[in-house]
Amino acid sequence: MIYSYTNFLAAFLATVAFGVTLHYSKKNKESINYYFLIILLLLALQKSFAASKILFNVTIENKLSHSYIAIIFIPIPLFYLFTKESLKYKITLKENLAHFTIVFIVMLINIFIKINETLKVIHLFIFSTTYLFLIVQKPILYFKKEKKDLLKSKKIWLFLMLSIFILLYTTANIFLFRHTENKSIPIKEFYNITSIIWITCLTYLFIHPEIFFGVENLKSIIRKEEITFKSIWKLKPIKKIKAYDQKVHDKVASNAIDIINKIERYIDDYDFHSNLPLDFTSISEGININAYHLNYVLKYYCIFSKNDFFNYYKIMHVLALIEKGYLHNKSINSLISDSHFKSQKTFSNNFKKFTGKSPQEINKLLKFKM
Repeated sequence: MIYSYTNFLAAFLATVAFGVTLHYSKKNKESINYYFLIILLLLALQKSFAASKILFNVTIENKLSHSYIAIIFIPIPLFYLFTKESLKYKITLKENLAHFTIVFIVMLINIFIKINETLKVIHLFIFSTTYLFLIVQKPILYFKKEKKDLLKSKKIWLFLMLSIFILLYTTANIFLFRHTENKSIPIKEFYNITSIIWITCLTYLFIHPEIFFGVENLKSIIRKEEITFKSIWKLKPIKKIKAYDQKVHDKVASNAIDIINKIERYIDDYDFHSNLPLDFTSISEGININAYHLNYVLKYYCIFSKNDFFNYYKIMHVLALIEKGYLHNKSINSLISDSHFKSQKTFSNNFKKFTGKSPQEINKLLKFKM
């Protein structure tokens, strides 16, 4: 009975993972591995079927067992295509058709062709072992021959999926060779054992959501959520790209959110007590970005002019100091100096522009002596 619950749990987790991934794929199509979606969908269907059969104590008839055995091997090419897609190898339509045609032929052989049961098991073993070799080979070639690298979390993702495949491959083949006569036994054992494997792995997926969305995609989602609270930034260009900015736009637009976050982090860490001014040059050098690229981002993604952009953050610093009680012991002139404003008039004008109140009104509200 406990295995019926583990199969249902695996089916539930796979369904949730499928739904979440599909939901975000509509907004972030470039980052979703659709082979992963198919694997999750098949997993949810298979585990739901297995749980129902165990729960209601339905025995698989021997004459139908071949089709169920064949179904176990359907996801094998998907793991290979998933691995290849994750490593950004090009997958053509012909290649997709070839792999799925192979699966279809394997299923037909196991369901309709009458040959020795041991030969069928050997046939499935050769089929799965061939794909195991291909799946393991891809990452090795990627990292060694092509000398490319991936982010740590991306490597963990690939290692996790490879581990799942090896576990499923080992479990399926062991059960098949142990029970060449009665196929209902290995099918039941296979679903029971693999349900535990999948629960463990899917739990890991939920703990590490970059597996659902892809690392960069997840970062983008998080960044967009963060930036929505920063009213000065927009997620898309706020005006038509000028012809003379088109080349820069083509290079920078896809990384604009990254650059915005680097700007935000630089300003958050900026020390107003330093001799380094908060200006265009200091940010460009501080986040190691080409000045033309920084200018593009400020021009097309920030609602303020370049001058207002810097004054805005100076005023935000002023408000932070006031909230901490800066003016309890220091004067307004010290506040102006410490926030890098050159005159009281410039300070007052910008304070009014960004807060909607004069320093005197803030003084009354906060009961600070200015």
